[in-house]
Amino acid sequence: MNTLHLENQVSFDFLFNQTRTKMLHSGGGTVSLISHQVASGLEPGEFTRRKKDAWNSLNVQRNLALSFDTGSMAFRPSDSVLKIIYSVYQHNTVCSVLENRIRLDETPVLSLPTKCSLEVDQSRHKRPIFTKHHHTGEIMRHMYPYATLPCFTLPLTDPGLLGIAAYTLDRNTVSYRDPCPFDLVQQFRSVWRTKELVEHSKVFYKKSRTPPPSPPRRRRGRQLKSHKRKHDDEGHARLSKRPRIDETASYPSPPRQRPQRDVANPATASASITRDILALKRKRAASQVQDCPVVHWQLVPVANKGLIAVKIPARTVYK
Repeated sequence: MNTLHLENQVSFDFLFNQTRTKMLHSGGGTVSLISHQVASGLEPGEFTRRKKDAWNSLNVQRNLALSFDTGSMAFRPSDSVLKIIYSVYQHNTVCSVLENRIRLDETPVLSLPTKCSLEVDQSRHKRPIFTKHHHTGEIMRHMYPYATLPCFTLPLTDPGLLGIAAYTLDRNTVSYRDPCPFDLVQQFRSVWRTKELVEHSKVFYKKSRTPPPSPPRRRRGRQLKSHKRKHDDEGHARLSKRPRIDETASYPSPPRQRPQRDVANPATASASITRDILALKRKRAASQVQDCPVVHWQLVPVANKGLIAVKIPARTVYK
């Protein structure tokens, strides 16, 4: 059990083929993170710029990612590492000038891979946890209350940020867990309440609040451009303008209703249909461009009242 396991070799099942890299702390505006930035020697706004780097990341199995996001699981650095972090906190929280602080990440002892234990909120997890040895491939099952869990090593994650995650877990479970040899919550809070740290925290709060990007503004009175593209003389594509509709344009009038014909008298109905056909032909001929002389039709009445005779004009001869 003294062999150190990797952070991605712990899972809720015996499969270890779905890992996920996630940020340990996604936001830097909490009280604990602001206090850590001041006490660990970071510059204002440095955590916001570097929060996506490897020092603030965890490579864990996908079925455990949500547990780390909600704070029900955390990798806790060893007590020896936490005591070194606490000593750096003590020095930096009484500095009246930010430039007089020492950086936690430049401490030689903390530059080595961090030895951690896996802390579990036992009020929210009671299912078995599996671990896999990265050399032998041996898989072990650990039952509640997980007293047989091995220690882990995290070579890339910052020990101070791991300590803040463990501090959050201990703070939320302090009422029903066994006391640890190094009381993380009590010790960290004792050095975070100095007047120097409270004064320096104001600058860090301003740097951690980054406003969201504003949407692009459109000039007043400028028309929206359509998605249809036209090409100019040089072959470049340009957006076409949508034509405006004249406000004074009149709407088309509804279609006229034809008068009803008397179907009782066949002769009258036939004559009415013939007149409508001739009127429609004259209307079409008048609306079209004439390429030849216009020939007018002449109606000649005949003895039969139900028929209309049409006189055929003479043939036109072109010279």
